[in-house]
Amino acid sequence: MDLTEQVVSLELARRLKALGVPQESMYWWQEDGPGNDHWAILQFPASTFLSTDGPVPFEKTAAHNAGELGRLWPELARSYRLADGRWQALAPLELAEARGWGWREPLRASGETEADARAALLVQLIEGGWLRLEGESP
Repeated sequence: MDLTEQVVSLELARRLKALGVPQESMYWWQEDGPGNDHWAILQFPASTFLSTDGPVPFEKTAAHNAGELGRLWPELARSYRLADGRWQALAPLELAEARGWGWREPLRASGETEADARAALLVQLIEGGWLRLEGESP
């Protein structure tokens, strides 16, 4: 299985980073070189690129896998594969009722991979103000 099928896409990784999701992962999206728009998934990202002008920092973003994202989820949230091969993540009404969030229907997100579906649901929960990350003040 290709590594891109196991970790969150670069686009969603950037959104999670912007929302303050901890940048702790086994894998990282890292630019191929300073200012280069080509990115690679690495297990041990470099922190700087040595150029003739001295060290230049690489931009990097955590490439969370489905398990790492699951640790950030609230209880009762789940993900599953659909008949068409895509993945869906679900935050059920029971979760809203247990936490007093007042939804009228479950929150759902889908993606080509389980990691993308989980990341998309996490984005909805954070942007909706329903999930606060550790260390974040109310």
